[in-house]
Amino acid sequence: MRRLVITGGPFSGKTTLINALKKKGYPTLPEAAILEIESGIVREGLEAYTNWRIKNPTEFQLAIDERQIHIEKVCAHQGLVVMDRSRVDGVAYLRLSNKTIPDSIYECMSEQYGLQKVLVLDTLSKFDERSSTGRTSNRESSIRIRDQLIETYRQKKTDPILVPEASIDERLELIENIYSSLE
Repeated sequence: MRRLVITGGPFSGKTTLINALKKKGYPTLPEAAILEIESGIVREGLEAYTNWRIKNPTEFQLAIDERQIHIEKVCAHQGLVVMDRSRVDGVAYLRLSNKTIPDSIYECMSEQYGLQKVLVLDTLSKFDERSSTGRTSNRESSIRIRDQLIETYRQKKTDPILVPEASIDERLELIENIYSSLE
């Protein structure tokens, strides 16, 4: 599988773009972190799971990584896929929280991971914290995450493209043009 990754800090428009691309027929993968959060909230409740995630960032990233690996294995037969984040994001998040990165997560930095292009979406100016969905980020932390993602993907030897805030149509056109150039 070849990967076109759309990443960025919380509330940068990743999922909106992925959903728009999916609606247009592009092969896409959902964000493993959101699936993990939704599952944890169902299991433990919003407050309990949010508190666990805050206290256990390494274990949370391990759970996300396992889910990401599973999602990618299920879709391994597809050619070029647009992904809402990748395993590399877990490295960036753990670096940002100054946590030791488990080897099982860090391996994505050295293995042939099939990253074709990485687009880092800028945080939107009208930030919505969405705490009712179990999210814990604010605008400032989203910008720090964005910057750490750029640094981590550069260390992975990719050349991430920072996509500024723009209309959904402008961002879609950019992504569709990049996708076409990679086919």
